[in-house]
Amino acid sequence: MRLALFTGFVLAGIASFGSDAVAQQSNTISAEVIQTQPVEMGRRSPVQLRLTNKKTGAPITLDQLDVVHTKPVHLLIADPSLEDYHHVHPTEAANDGDYLFIMKPNTECGYRVWVDVTPTGEDQQYATADVPGVKDCKGAKINKTTVTEWEGHGYSYKIEFDKPLQAGENSMAKLTVRSENGRLFYGLEPVLGAYAHMVGFYDDYKNIAHIHPMGDEPESAEDRGGPYLEFHIRPEQAGFMKLYAQFYMNGRDHFVPFAVNVKD
Repeated sequence: MRLALFTGFVLAGIASFGSDAVAQQSNTISAEVIQTQPVEMGRRSPVQLRLTNKKTGAPITLDQLDVVHTKPVHLLIADPSLEDYHHVHPTEAANDGDYLFIMKPNTECGYRVWVDVTPTGEDQQYATADVPGVKDCKGAKINKTTVTEWEGHGYSYKIEFDKPLQAGENSMAKLTVRSENGRLFYGLEPVLGAYAHMVGFYDDYKNIAHIHPMGDEPESAEDRGGPYLEFHIRPEQAGFMKLYAQFYMNGRDHFVPFAVNVKD
């Protein structure tokens, strides 16, 4: 078993929709949820997603996508309040370009899906689609309280920045994981080819930042990481950002919510 005591992160990309014309022009894939029934709170709900080429309308199949962090398609899903986050990976459905995934919502709201893919020979890109819920919660109030420490599932987490986050400026951040007795935790298990992942959602409900790890990655399922994780972040816009860090410990995923404000 290999033990990694330090892991770094780099801001892999930010997806912009709506006001960012350049991002829209460079995006070659479109996404659509094919759903007749709304997803229901507390129930495992199947959702079908269709990916097509924006210009030709041709279906996008798995053989046209690169595998990134062990998966060709990452679905980053959040409700309008940014309080309920899911990271799932679909399977191919019967028709080319159609994908199926299961989600268990913790709200009655609809959800937005950011489809994170890298077409072969192209850069990483995102497409969005909305999943209908029992309620239309668009414009829901977002709690913008800053959160840099969180406890749950028998662990505590703390994120620290070397300086206040500012749009267009580079910053470094360190995340520390401890067990419930307060001791530094060295048992982070591999998750999608890394020791952690992080996604940031802006309060405009359009833009996101998907942060991938850099530095040493696990070479086997027995490797362990922690207790410190460091990443470099360069926010592309000012405003509130909800950050979700994803870990895997004791055979289960742990999603940790942080919240920060980015200065103009």
